[in-house]
Amino acid sequence: MDSDKRKVKQIAGLIVFTMLVYTIFINYEKVFAGIEFLWDLIFPFVLGAAIAFLLNLPMRGIEKLLKKLMPLIQGKNNSKTSAAERLLRPVSLLLTFGCVIAVISIVIGVVLPQLVSTMESIGQAFMAWLPQFQDWLQKTFADNPEIEKYIGDVQIDWVAVFDSVKNFIFNGATNILSHTFSATMGIISGVTTFFIAVVFACYILMQKEKLESQVRRIIKVTFSEKTVGKINYVASLTHRIFCSFITGQCLEACILGFM
Repeated sequence: MDSDKRKVKQIAGLIVFTMLVYTIFINYEKVFAGIEFLWDLIFPFVLGAAIAFLLNLPMRGIEKLLKKLMPLIQGKNNSKTSAAERLLRPVSLLLTFGCVIAVISIVIGVVLPQLVSTMESIGQAFMAWLPQFQDWLQKTFADNPEIEKYIGDVQIDWVAVFDSVKNFIFNGATNILSHTFSATMGIISGVTTFFIAVVFACYILMQKEKLESQVRRIIKVTFSEKTVGKINYVASLTHRIFCSFITGQCLEACILGFM
């Protein structure tokens, strides 16, 4: 009897799964549009989680350093202990953002002048090559009179050329206005998305212990004990590998920068 019920459940599940796949297949455009809409909604929060994950490593180091410095700053005044502990996380977060902005500014200050210098070198090399190219053209035309005769026989319809240029300018102006509006809306959308992501990242970093506890509870309720152990192992391994990777890349960047 139990085996019959199990078979009925399996068949019913297979029928539901088949109907779901068929519905998605015949309405794939709507399904993809819905997925894209949902992704646009959750993308700021996904980006914020990624930013929080990246900033957690330097913030944790800064927070440990401030904890070591707290006794030296406070002395024996216990009344300042609770206030300092409450300010420890916000100060660590602000210092982390300050360090990131400083690093980005230094990189831009070093890379941008080099890029400008490279572009100037390319321009100077092109200007030095241009007279040689002109000499080559003159020599080619002088050695091949057929080319001069062919160019002389070419009839140019200047009216058609003028109309083409006029249409190109008109259509180009319209396209420029359209692209400018689209670019402006894209910039506004990007800034809004980044602002929401930064706010969400700050919330995660300020409440990371509480959020971690809530996530662990949800995982324990949802999955079996064996699966929970595997999830915790993969999460801890991923975090350890990522921390080692970031540390190595920062050390390599510092070495190359000093070289």
